[in-house]
Amino acid sequence: MQDGCADLDIDNVADCSETIVENADFKADVSNWLAGMDVTVDWDAGNAAGDLPSGSALVASTGVIDASGSGVALRAAQQCVPIDGSRLVIVYANAFVDSEQDPQGRAEVDVVFFDSQDCSGPLTTTFSTPQPLDSRVDAWFTLKAGSVSGATTKSAQIKLGVLKPFRAPSFRARFDNVLVTTASVQP
Repeated sequence: MQDGCADLDIDNVADCSETIVENADFKADVSNWLAGMDVTVDWDAGNAAGDLPSGSALVASTGVIDASGSGVALRAAQQCVPIDGSRLVIVYANAFVDSEQDPQGRAEVDVVFFDSQDCSGPLTTTFSTPQPLDSRVDAWFTLKAGSVSGATTKSAQIKLGVLKPFRAPSFRARFDNVLVTTASVQP
């Protein structure tokens, strides 16, 4: 913790003061995060640091997609942020997956780049923060990844995602302390 906020990138700067997303720590609600297709996003009192009052975003998807299917579908809550041109975009977040769910399911953060200013139209490129192989269920873990946006990028959609198994009646994960930073790319 740094000044009452997480410091997932361990740079001695409070993440809540350097992230470009709104409501990254879910202190009181899930405002600024929009539920996507077949998703609910609700505030949950549980949080990664155990610091009260605070909470997390509970992202859940219900309904069997294909009872005999073996794949997964991305379901997410999202937020659009401005990104101007070629930038190194780095994402960290805490996530928590409950154990009583289909073990094929996962939590991740996806970043989708657009040439429009409002995350509309065709996407140009994307990257994900895969759930670490050594992560445990019923415990908070840290997601992290980064990539470079394109020269014509104007916005990015940050998705708090669950990879919901097709056969599962539901899947959910909690997210907290979403850190998204950008840095100049050297030519």
